Amino acid sequence: MERLNSFTKTLRPLQLMLACILCGAILLQGMGCTIDGVAIADTETGEGTGESETGEAAPVCGDGVAEFEAGEECDFGSLNSDSEKCTSVCTINECGDGYVLEGVEACDDEELNGVDECSTDCRLVTCGDGIVDQGEECDDGNQDQADGCLTSCLNASCGDGITQEQEGEECDDGNPLNSDACTEACELGACGDGILMNAEGLENPEECDDANVSSNDYCTNECALAFCGDGELWTGVEQCDDGNNVDGDGCSDSCRREACGNGIVDPEEECDDGNLNAWDGCNDLCEIVEPG
Repeated sequence: MERLNSFTKTLRPLQLMLACILCGAILLQGMGCTIDGVAIADTETGEGTGESETGEAAPVCGDGVAEFEAGEECDFGSLNSDSEKCTSVCTINECGDGYVLEGVEACDDEELNGVDECSTDCRLVTCGDGIVDQGEECDDGNQDQADGCLTSCLNASCGDGITQEQEGEECDDGNPLNSDACTEACELGACGDGILMNAEGLENPEECDDANVSSNDYCTNECALAFCGDGELWTGVEQCDDGNNVDGDGCSDSCRREACGNGIVDPEEECDDGNLNAWDGCNDLCEIVEPG
């Protein structure tokens, strides 16, 4: 008997398949067609009646009766709505189904949730809501621009034009230039940092910057080019520098020591042949004498 029942169950799907095929032929004969007691088509119009042989109505979404076996998840009758808990197709309204549940969901774009402006939990993505959503690098829920997260929900960085002191920035002028008062590393430019600050509009542009604070080379400690008469002795180039360009004061206008024997006829000297030989026509006092 059990083997017979098993054989019968095996044949059942084939029977249903044949019934569907034969139904079209039966309609051509003007007869009705039913499967499992439910009318599939009317004998005259060929349209499904939705009634069983006993006259009982087939399950219909919206009749107020949730037919779970027929695939309905809910049925609130006339209250079914795509904006309510039970949709017009008798499915439970939930995030991701494309129906916006009023009062609960702000949006629902199905598979695009989390990709566009609708989040994966059916919220409208808004910078400043304290939740890091698609397209946001950060979201701290405030309007403070100097706390590491900008009001555009992007992480603060050097060059964004906002000084982040807690991140160690001294300045941020929003550009990558090194030649202005704020370097590309967001540090205040200073004489001696090795970066030439000479951008147009600077109040005190640098003429040079040799990355030191010595005034005895070509670039002074004020980042100005050295010159004779600036009062700073340029080692290896100047013999002296008294801060002026006046001869006769011990330091010439070319920053050479004014002394007999330097080869330069300085004020009060009659001659200077670059040596201190007293008998070559110009003595060791830089006076003209007869050679002897």
